[in-house]
Amino acid sequence: MFRNSVNVVCALIVWLGSTTGFSAQSQEALDAFSRADYSRAARLLEREMSESRPANRTALFLGVCYLNLGRTEEALPLLLDASDRFPENAEVWFNLGLCSFRLRKFDEAADALEKSLSINPGQPQVYKLLGRIHVVREAYSRSERAFIKAMQLSPRDSETGYLLGRLYQSIGRLEEAAHAFNHVLELAPDSVRAQAYLGTVYFGLGKGAEAAELLESSVKMNGTMSKPDFVPHLEYGIYLQRMDRLEQSAAQLQKAATLGPSNLETWFELGRSLYRLNRLDEANRALIKATELDPKDSRPHYLLARICYEQGDKRCGDKPARQAEWNRGSQPH
Repeated sequence: MFRNSVNVVCALIVWLGSTTGFSAQSQEALDAFSRADYSRAARLLEREMSESRPANRTALFLGVCYLNLGRTEEALPLLLDASDRFPENAEVWFNLGLCSFRLRKFDEAADALEKSLSINPGQPQVYKLLGRIHVVREAYSRSERAFIKAMQLSPRDSETGYLLGRLYQSIGRLEEAAHAFNHVLELAPDSVRAQAYLGTVYFGLGKGAEAAELLESSVKMNGTMSKPDFVPHLEYGIYLQRMDRLEQSAAQLQKAATLGPSNLETWFELGRSLYRLNRLDEANRALIKATELDPKDSRPHYLLARICYEQGDKRCGDKPARQAEWNRGSQPH
């Protein structure tokens, strides 16, 4: 999840701390905020808001605390109010943009970020978030420009390089994706996601041996992490599926499902591998999970219908088949 950068948090602390008229309680909250103790800061500020007539910046301060605590709906009105009170503050607009992004209000988020950049164009974290919004909007050229600008401003930020690599991978520019992921691994050699996706990109470029080595290495490294990531197992599982090593594929994809149970692709690919192994009941359960995560994705519905038909249950298969057609934009017959 995208977080406030250290620079933005520091700038906000300096700006808030310059306020005259802050109460002792607000100052204590500022100290807690500077230590990233957002829960304590929020409790102190809530008390301040309820007990007295707070300073203008207290509500903004509380909104930023809520944003860092994931209380996004509560943060939004406070940040909107702050943008009216402090329209010349770039950090206010960035936090409002981040809040809107998390609420999937992408147009509002982009507007807020553009205002932040109009005040201070030297903010790599703003370009990075703007690039992510353009990806969602499928404005890939604008996304590419935003990520490149962020990298120019902060060339050692591995996250931006990773996002650029994923963009290139998603639009089929595999050589550029490989370059981006290699750059990430120079900056962050323990990035198991960059390693796994680089392996997948190399497979797409016809570099099978390099792909296998990277994917196997990403899974091994992932096993040493205190918080393992599902992505290496997902990417390696898909690779093994393509190589017809289906038992191994299913085992890797099951690990991915355990580590990332809310990822649609994991359940769909697990269903595919289990289907090809003729483990139809298990495949059925995995594909149903995929449809629950995204009812509009046609792929699991089609495969569910195929399983039903192969089991001789046409009545069972008709419903997912119709749903798949509906999802593709056709009216069911």
